Amino acid sequence: MPVLIVYGIPAEIDRETLDLLASELQIEVSLPLCIQGNEVSVFFPAEVAQWRAGGELVCIIEGLFEKPERTPFVRQKVAKAALMPLLRLVSNRLRSKCKKVEVIVKRFDQYKDGFAVHVAGG
Repeated sequence: MPVLIVYGIPAEIDRETLDLLASELQIEVSLPLCIQGNEVSVFFPAEVAQWRAGGELVCIIEGLFEKPERTPFVRQKVAKAALMPLLRLVSNRLRSKCKKVEVIVKRFDQYKDGFAVHVAGG
């Protein structure tokens, strides 16, 4: 299922804000895909170049399985859905520091590209 990786989050953003952002991203992205929010994974990798963090946010959506119902229109809805919580973060916490927010939806064909999963206890 989809994995969202958000780059550019500054270190001063607290865990509570990140948890809220992750939840919002899970909900927003799951809606156009007709899946459950807990089927969406969200990660915020540590930014090595902290002096640049916050000036630009980039969200890469990977692992979005190719399916007939995932048309370009749906994929665009997913991109816009992920954009909204990021823009709220910019508005509430980063304000004038952040100049660009970008969302990229990458294609993934689980049959051609490979896929395996194990869920503990499930």
